[in-house]
Amino acid sequence: MGTVGRVIVIVAGIIGILTLLLFMVMPDFFAFWRIDAYGVPLVDGKLWLGGIAQRAGDGNLLGLGLETDLTYTEDLLLTIINVITLAGGAICVIGGVLNKKIIGLVGGILMALGVIAFIVALQIQFGDFSDLGDIIDFFGGNTLLFGSGEGELPFPFPPGTILDADWGLGMGAWFGIGAAVAGVVGGAISGE
Repeated sequence: MGTVGRVIVIVAGIIGILTLLLFMVMPDFFAFWRIDAYGVPLVDGKLWLGGIAQRAGDGNLLGLGLETDLTYTEDLLLTIINVITLAGGAICVIGGVLNKKIIGLVGGILMALGVIAFIVALQIQFGDFSDLGDIIDFFGGNTLLFGSGEGELPFPFPPGTILDADWGLGMGAWFGIGAAVAGVVGGAISGE
């Protein structure tokens, strides 16, 4: 049973690391969180958060002037959360290679704590997420975790001009959750 757990913890660690790093290549797919607003070309857009406290976007979401280039969010807490997740993935790989149960288990727990902290951060809207909370409020949402809504744009737009949006956890978050669970399980059934 130890070999199976060892393989699981190594694969989980690699997936956890790749999920963060691949955001830099495909931010729209590997985003931990995303919003897509559409309906009025001058103010619609997409925003993705992921990687190591990075954001990317496309369009002009409510005047934010989003760049398709990756930019660092400068949110220290978000950076710490992402570094913990990355470190957890690396520790999982090390624990699997060394065949040490406790190391693999600690790595899985760190990845889980990183992902949970990110989700909690979305819920309480601190740091970088406070601006996002204002955007979600515009669309009538009450949580950053997931949702959809619409908002009427103010002057100079004609009365009744509506902008629709949907937002929520992206594939990066789901890969991170899966990697964290696999890391904990793999660490628990691996090695010595």
